[in-house]
Amino acid sequence: MTHRSDREPRVLMVVDTAPPQYGGAGRQAYELARRLPSRGVKVRIVARKKENLRSVHPGVSFIGPFIKNEKVSNAVFALLVGLQALVGRYDIIHAHGAYYYGWTALAAAHIRRKPSVLKVTLMGRDDPASIRALRQFGVPVGKIIVRQFDYASRIIALTREIEAAVRDEKVESTVEWVPNGVAPVDLHTQSEAVGFTPPSDYILFVGEVCWRKGADVLVDAFRSFADTHPAAHLVMVGPLNDEVAPATTALVRDLPSRVHLLGSQQFDVVSKLLSGARVFCLPSRAEGLPNALLEAMVHGRASVVSDIPAHREVGGDSVLYSTVGRAGDLSAALARAWSDHDSLGGAASAAGAQFEIDAIADVYAKLYLNLMEEDRP
Repeated sequence: MTHRSDREPRVLMVVDTAPPQYGGAGRQAYELARRLPSRGVKVRIVARKKENLRSVHPGVSFIGPFIKNEKVSNAVFALLVGLQALVGRYDIIHAHGAYYYGWTALAAAHIRRKPSVLKVTLMGRDDPASIRALRQFGVPVGKIIVRQFDYASRIIALTREIEAAVRDEKVESTVEWVPNGVAPVDLHTQSEAVGFTPPSDYILFVGEVCWRKGADVLVDAFRSFADTHPAAHLVMVGPLNDEVAPATTALVRDLPSRVHLLGSQQFDVVSKLLSGARVFCLPSRAEGLPNALLEAMVHGRASVVSDIPAHREVGGDSVLYSTVGRAGDLSAALARAWSDHDSLGGAASAAGAQFEIDAIADVYAKLYLNLMEEDRP
């Protein structure tokens, strides 16, 4: 006979930053937390505060002080997350990402013998947090961290590619495929970026401005694209990584009125920028599930992305693809999207509907309730 839990599951969601600066796990956790209470699940999000985030967010608790040194900040946040998971009155621990804070959250759940969920957002040798990369260390610390995957009651893979990669590692935990969901566009919650007036026609990039996201390729592509499209601007939202900073700042210096680096922005600003963009571009070399592309599709933007499995899984035939790392190919795809943005935007919007957030919230509500039942004596 199946027994239902006699009370609502209390879930602790752990993310790096929430609500997000520019998409990602924080956005997903925030949208799920808004919807799960109506499905019988109580949720608390804990996150680390970034310097330029507004201090008040409904449903989000920031733990720990703002620390500028990244390594120290990571260590302090991981420790505080572990303590929160140990002493808090939670039934289930859900770590959004297999990173430092995810490991401490899982370890705490294991010590307390509580169910835990681990969302794996990337998987491969180019991902420093993945099992495959950790196994290369061949040291006790790496083996201990790899062991954490077996502590999870469920491992959530965002894409079929990630699901296959996790299964290849023959982890003991149950692995399930659950993509991220995306919320409908809410025009009433959109905000302008402080001190920035969007140009009439622009290409929008959203994500960390780094090598993995292909920011260097976009910078090179926009140089040639700008020559043939004199009205076009490039707007880049996300923190600037040192590895691509020289080339990116050089482009800003050469085209100061047409290239705009906005740094990290909260999603209400990103949504406004997506609504006004003529073309969205994400030429990544690797992705888990590209949340920024999902958001662009729901906003009805013509999208140009690199030809990698994660983009194919999300975009299908509704977006344009360019060869990974090829600036000339990217520039040509941008030119096509620029000319055909209306029809491409309509196709993207229709394709994005399959990732509706309410359906994903239903999946997680059922998952949490099942874990509660499994945990009953």
